[in-house]
Amino acid sequence: MVIPYTPFQGPPDARTISAHILVVDDEPLNVEYLKRVLARDGFQRVEGTSDASDAIRSFRDARPDLVVADLHMTPVNGMDMLQAMRLLAPADEYLPIVFVSGDLTPQARRAALAAGATDFLTKPFDAGEVVLRIRGLLLTRFFYLDLQRHNESLERSVVARTVELEASHREIFERLCRVASYRDDCTSEHTKRVGLVSEQVALALGISSTIARDIGMAAELHDIGKIGVPDEILYKPGRLTPDEMARMREHAAIGADALRGSGSTLLQLAEQIALEHHERWDGEGYPQRLRGEGISIAARIVAVVDVFDALAHDRPYRAAWPMPRVLEEIAAGAGSHFDPAIVAAMLAMLESHTPAIELVA
Repeated sequence: MVIPYTPFQGPPDARTISAHILVVDDEPLNVEYLKRVLARDGFQRVEGTSDASDAIRSFRDARPDLVVADLHMTPVNGMDMLQAMRLLAPADEYLPIVFVSGDLTPQARRAALAAGATDFLTKPFDAGEVVLRIRGLLLTRFFYLDLQRHNESLERSVVARTVELEASHREIFERLCRVASYRDDCTSEHTKRVGLVSEQVALALGISSTIARDIGMAAELHDIGKIGVPDEILYKPGRLTPDEMARMREHAAIGADALRGSGSTLLQLAEQIALEHHERWDGEGYPQRLRGEGISIAARIVAVVDVFDALAHDRPYRAAWPMPRVLEEIAAGAGSHFDPAIVAAMLAMLESHTPAIELVA
């Protein structure tokens, strides 16, 4: 039995009347009645079925905006259908499912709502009330969809801004690398070689490609602190005096101080390398006399590569060493000056004629 119905007189909402509504009841007459009521109220996409299994398939293939269903149906009842539909829909999707039932017990209402029903109406129902509730639930659904789209748009904007900021940080980083290179030699070749080979050594040690790439980039700033060393010391062709050597060693702390406080993880890594790349495995380095694994892995890598490159190329105070002598010096430093595992990885790369190492050699 149903209560006579007068169509809703309020202004139609274009999105609401074009919403896809699925009506499910094992009594075909009830399905047809609800379809007629909704059609008279202007709803244009109302689908109906008397088979809950068919409703589940329809829900899977063409997601409706709202479902109106009977609670007690056979052979698949409304509660089983509800659970199947909730499993098919994303957990964060607001998709209203309304039960209309002749079961007047409070237990039935509580069980349906606890299982995920959005609303519960009893038979005989007031068709006008059903329509008003459907309109309200559809408006709520569309509000959620609009909010979701807005949030997704915001997320895309944040991602785009993040990419833009990262590109800006990279550009600043590259310019800092260029500045650092001008204080070491007349070209950027030394810093580039140290960066290139440090990345390859990191990969040989099993470090991920992303982190290895960052180590390679950050390594190019290992000597940026030399901007604070006077030219007469930095470019002195002969041996440095003890005072001059002390002043030269200040470049590690100067470089770290210049890079300190950045929010960029890449510059934070560069700060660590700048500060620690003259530390020694045996604790006899500077400026903090760190030892062993107390020195960051990035700085331990750069320590080996920096010395290797410096020995293999001309410097203001001496000519390049022959490669056999360079290799002998690096091997001799394993366990004292350098991390033995890093020395082994680098020598293995030389033996295998890794292209990046060949460029340095």
